[in-house]
Amino acid sequence: MTILLYISLFIIAYVYIGYPLMILCIGQLVGLFRKKFHSTNTLSQDLPHVTILIAAYNEVDYLEAKIKNTLSLVYPEDKKSIIVVTDGSTDGSEILVSRYAQVQLFHAPERKGKVAAISRVLFSVVSDIVLFTDANVSLNEDALHHLVPHFEDPLIGAVAGEKKVSDGKEKGAVAVEGLYWKYESMIRKADAYVHSVTGAAGELFAIRTELLKQMPEGLICDDLYMSLQVIDQGFRIGYADKAYGVESYSFSIMKEWKRKIRIAAGSIQMLGMIDWWKLLRQRPVPVFQFVNRKIVRWIVVPYLVILIPFFVVFVGLNNAGVLLTAAILLSVVFYSWALLGGVLISLKFIPRFFYLPFYFVWANLAMIAGTWQYLFGRSFSVWEKVR
Repeated sequence: MTILLYISLFIIAYVYIGYPLMILCIGQLVGLFRKKFHSTNTLSQDLPHVTILIAAYNEVDYLEAKIKNTLSLVYPEDKKSIIVVTDGSTDGSEILVSRYAQVQLFHAPERKGKVAAISRVLFSVVSDIVLFTDANVSLNEDALHHLVPHFEDPLIGAVAGEKKVSDGKEKGAVAVEGLYWKYESMIRKADAYVHSVTGAAGELFAIRTELLKQMPEGLICDDLYMSLQVIDQGFRIGYADKAYGVESYSFSIMKEWKRKIRIAAGSIQMLGMIDWWKLLRQRPVPVFQFVNRKIVRWIVVPYLVILIPFFVVFVGLNNAGVLLTAAILLSVVFYSWALLGGVLISLKFIPRFFYLPFYFVWANLAMIAGTWQYLFGRSFSVWEKVR
């Protein structure tokens, strides 16, 4: 049991500390030799045409601000198209969008889910690049000029931007979510230097139109699927850290739990949709990155997080040496801290360090719940808002 405790702690430390440090070091070395594609604000006739696609379900509270934000993006007007699809919306979203002549509206009364909505309108896209973004995400005005230059590299098939979250206060759980995305952004940037980002966030994700494939019915995570399809076709995913989207974020423990369960289910679904042996033979580097960045987090770490307290109880302090005693005490402190964070989660203005252990344990529990709900046949194809 002592060995199992050590192995569990080592795996978790490797996934969240060891691999990031390794990839950061390798990324720094590779970055010295790789050609950089610098952003520019020069309006050139050679700039590719970009279609900005926004899938929105009952987002009337956000859509007007989103459309104005999208129209304000610095890019030649004749090189920029905007599509908003509002399938299934019942809050008047389509009426609001129809007021803007610069925006192409797609609306169907039946609600089939985000993937179905996106798939339905992709046939109308004739631009070189498609930029996917969410209705509640505000982009920085130079986002396109930071994303587009990466496509000068013919091996770049897609580019991910940086995701930020904000509720205007940046306290408690929202601050921890923001801290997590800063951590993720740091690793994604290093991953891109080494070879490729392993999965782009749907809040800000640009892809060559020619690489888009018909998404299968029942797909849960469209952004993850498109990311892996880019890699499967022999292209890399770049990272533009100066192009960012700020997501309007209001934390609700139950709604966020549902969101994380859905993401977990989509992650597990993806494992069965890719020919991993073929991908390993043809693209070993991104597979190595994906296994370390994603798969171990999905199918190993969550169960270790649950098992470690039991290992600690079984091992006890009786015959433990100094190192083992320290490991046990740290585990006890961490899980007690997580429990305290859970108790305080409903209170306001609690320092973020109370939420960090809770967030870690809670997110891994959601991964387990989402995995088994998907395996037992629950459908996630119709997405629910969590705001």
